[in-house]
Amino acid sequence: QISEQKNKILNNVLEKLQKDLHNLQDEYAKLNDEKSAVESQIVELKRRFQQAKDEYIEEMEEKLEGKEDMNKNALRALEQSEKKIVSFTKHISYLRDESLSLKEALQILTTAHLEVGIQL
Repeated sequence: QISEQKNKILNNVLEKLQKDLHNLQDEYAKLNDEKSAVESQIVELKRRFQQAKDEYIEEMEEKLEGKEDMNKNALRALEQSEKKIVSFTKHISYLRDESLSLKEALQILTTAHLEVGIQL
C-alpha cells in the first residue's frame, strides 16, 4: 500500500512536471513567434530607413546639380560681363583719344582762324 501511495505521488508529480513542461513549450513557442514578428518589423524599418535615406541623397544630389548649373550660368554671365567691360573700356579709351584729337584739331583750327582774322 505504501508503494501504491508512492507511485500515486510520483505519478502526480510526473503529471505536474509534464504540464509545466507543456506550458513552458507553449510559452517558448509564443516568445519565438514574437521574436520573429519583431525581427520582421526590424527588417521592415531598416528597409524604410534605407529607402528614405536613398530618396534624401537623390534629392540632395538633384539640388546640388541645380546649384552647380546655377553657378555655371552665373559664371558664364560674369564672363560675358567681363568681356563687355573690357570692350566698353577699350571703346571709352578710343573715344577719349578721339576727343583729345578733336580738341587738338579744334585748337589748331581756332588758332588758324584767329591768325587768318588777324592777317585780314
